[in-house]
Amino acid sequence: MPYTELQSYFWTRDGVILENMLNYTTTVNRGHRIVSHVQIDFCNCRDISVHPWDKASPLDTNGLVQIGNSSSPQSLSTVLSLDANCFTKYNGCRSVADLLPTVWKQTPEMKIACLLENDKGWVEKPTDWP
Repeated sequence: MPYTELQSYFWTRDGVILENMLNYTTTVNRGHRIVSHVQIDFCNCRDISVHPWDKASPLDTNGLVQIGNSSSPQSLSTVLSLDANCFTKYNGCRSVADLLPTVWKQTPEMKIACLLENDKGWVEKPTDWP
């Protein structure tokens, strides 16, 4: 039976929150787990990066989106649009494309493809990068 869970972790230093990691996990194929990670950095930055960022990752790939807390409301909404139906869907969710369909999709070739325009993983690079 598929199993889906949502966990949230906070990292702090000297009493200040540095980042929050949301892990949206589904269990498939007798205990194999697939995780969609969303990391929010509290850095007053707008950086956004994504992995996998290409169009040919295996279907059982985990996903990671990292976003700065000063990103646009639209960007924040996109990366936080986890499909809560995975908790109750018959047969559950089977890939990061199911868990976070605003960022990834499943291709007809049974691969994971990123939906966000990016430059080798960077949707929006840090301002001090070339």
